[in-house]
Amino acid sequence: MTRYILFISILLTVSFNLHAQLYGPQTEQFSAVATWLTPPEEVAAPNQWLEWTTTLSLTEVPDRLPLRIATDSKYWLYLNDSLIVFEGQLRRGPTPTATYFDILDIAPYVTEGENSAYLLQWFWGKEGFNHKNSGAAGLLLDLEGHPLTAADWTVNRHPAYGETGDPKPNYRLPESNVHFDARLDAGDRSNTQTPVTAGPPGTAPWGDLWPRPFRSGSTVDWSPYERLEEEETDSSLIVRAYLPLNITITPYFDITAPAEGELIDLRTDNYRGGGSPNVRGEYITRTGRQSYEQLAFMNGHYMMYTFPKGTEVHELAYRETRYPANYTGSFTCNDNSLNVLWDKSLTTLNVNIRDAIQDSPDRERAQWWGDVVIVMEELFYAADTTAFPLIRKAISNLVEWQKPDGALYSPVPAGNWDQELPTQMLASVSSMPTYFAYTGDTATLAYVYPHFRRYLDLYAILDDGLVEERRGGWTWLDWGENIDSTAVYNVWYHKALRSMQLMERVLGRDTQATDSLILLTVEPSTRDSQPPAGYRGPRKQGPIDDRPQGIAVVAGLVPEEYYPVVDSVLRGPYHASPYSEKYILEALFEMQQPEHALQRMKERYRNMIDHPDYTTLWEGWGIGAEGYGGGTYNHGWSGGPLTLLSKYVAGVAPTSPGYGSFRVAPQPGGLTQVQATVPSVRGPFTVSYRIDGDHMNFHLTVPEGTEGEVVLPPGYRIDYLNHARYHPPADAPNRVYLNSSSPRALHLCATHTGQYRMR
Repeated sequence: MTRYILFISILLTVSFNLHAQLYGPQTEQFSAVATWLTPPEEVAAPNQWLEWTTTLSLTEVPDRLPLRIATDSKYWLYLNDSLIVFEGQLRRGPTPTATYFDILDIAPYVTEGENSAYLLQWFWGKEGFNHKNSGAAGLLLDLEGHPLTAADWTVNRHPAYGETGDPKPNYRLPESNVHFDARLDAGDRSNTQTPVTAGPPGTAPWGDLWPRPFRSGSTVDWSPYERLEEEETDSSLIVRAYLPLNITITPYFDITAPAEGELIDLRTDNYRGGGSPNVRGEYITRTGRQSYEQLAFMNGHYMMYTFPKGTEVHELAYRETRYPANYTGSFTCNDNSLNVLWDKSLTTLNVNIRDAIQDSPDRERAQWWGDVVIVMEELFYAADTTAFPLIRKAISNLVEWQKPDGALYSPVPAGNWDQELPTQMLASVSSMPTYFAYTGDTATLAYVYPHFRRYLDLYAILDDGLVEERRGGWTWLDWGENIDSTAVYNVWYHKALRSMQLMERVLGRDTQATDSLILLTVEPSTRDSQPPAGYRGPRKQGPIDDRPQGIAVVAGLVPEEYYPVVDSVLRGPYHASPYSEKYILEALFEMQQPEHALQRMKERYRNMIDHPDYTTLWEGWGIGAEGYGGGTYNHGWSGGPLTLLSKYVAGVAPTSPGYGSFRVAPQPGGLTQVQATVPSVRGPFTVSYRIDGDHMNFHLTVPEGTEGEVVLPPGYRIDYLNHARYHPPADAPNRVYLNSSSPRALHLCATHTGQYRMR
């Protein structure tokens, strides 16, 4: 592989305009002559690397030349010696029996006459928490207008790839370690074979074919590390190569080895992130100068290369490889600890989106829906619409893997997990109003509604009027102690019912079934003599649990007259993990308590904010043994502050689907300077404000054609609008209403009257 590779991210031509194109197999897109190919000898063992080669003869180059590719599990495609697809193919499992396929337009990369094609396939051959193994290393390529048969191809096992010794990656990962013996790479490839035909598209074990919903993405070329630190031992040269942030990479080196047959070890500082071994690499040297890129991605803050002593290092570099989101959102304020927290939330988000929305990029890489619900909303504030296909894929995976009895579960897709976590599934149902508010996508609501209806029908109302605490496969409610299970179940169930009611209104469905269910409440406790009282299940003993208080407010369950009680409970002690903490902090903003929200946010996240080495957020409040569930330090669910700072402190949110209307209602919470950019389906919003004493200067730009309102904090009176004297209505002195013809850039000057100080 040459040092400078032409890399082109090919846009995948999948439309999102029609329901059938959003969700469902598209096997009919393949031509009548398309066929699955396999090596003549069955390849079913794990960790196999195959080389496929052919020659494309073209008398002319058309404007478009679509190529459809499906395989299990990953591939790298070269045309005329140029790499045009880096890590193609999604992890398998749009349904338990189906496979994704890629759609490429290769017209820009071919010429008239002979064109060489080389495809390197990595067949994982194992189940995982994020991949369903087909059991066979097949390949399906369909070049429009140019039939390719088995006789046109050659295939062989790549001779240089093999197995490492122990430890192997933990059971949650379908990937294996990568072992590459450079002595075998330059050998004779004359033993190539002609593949055999396995059947047309739709053939088992690969099943129906679903179009990949988003393009692949990577950097154009390798990047230099931030800095290198070398350490010599009696037998080794260890180089720690530091990355700018915790990111996912494929590492590269260019060296002259002291001898052939020497071992080079490749791993990141996060090799045991979460406690279990993850993916690492081994390289066996040949003589002389040599270069290598390990194609299995890893993540961490630094790459650790362990070379044999005497190695001459010419270059070390990395390729960042990630989901192709455009991060157009931003947030800054005069409190740097909150700036650091927003940035670390974004970095955590970035390493946890790829083929799916993940909980962590190391130990599991799995689409747990507790994480998805939180990360989904972060994406609406951090990225533009490039993130929407990934969210839709997560939703599709959830409902397509529904069990015959109606149970939903995650993570999916998965080959070695099928256990339901009931409250996470209720959270998934309850997330649809959020999805709809930011996208306006009714097709997805229509798609998921019957699946969610079947799932909620599994719950029963008990004689005491509360919902049953459904056990599922794993009765997980949160990490931490003092969990009030009855209250947590009931507030999540209530939130899910609210979601179903919204879907029924939007879709014009019969609401009789939902209306017949009881909208449950957990009444404030009056049994305890010690204040404060709060939302408590009837069998809960001991201290009150902060989790259901927050979820109840966000669910719309708490009357405003109870807000002071809930606010008092949320002042301590603290029990929630970062997962439930997102909803507690959001409840404080919903109750117009921004000072309390920001104080609690900084207190809870203080160790993560101040940690000098880690740029991502943790699964728990500590790391490793001091954390939860393995103690990963880059966990998707912990990034809720990104959403809360942009949505409440900057104040931008839709008030009708797809930002048909909006409200900008900043809650400074004691901050004096805030700047933010919030992406939307209609374009970006930019907000900035500065508070000097009793005076606020507020600037806002909104997308063309939008309408909504600006609501300054209570107690403010708007004096000037775009430098002209403004006379607000007496009943709304802090509000400005905008219609579609209003100026897109606003400048407000306001004075605090002292009458309505924020609580």
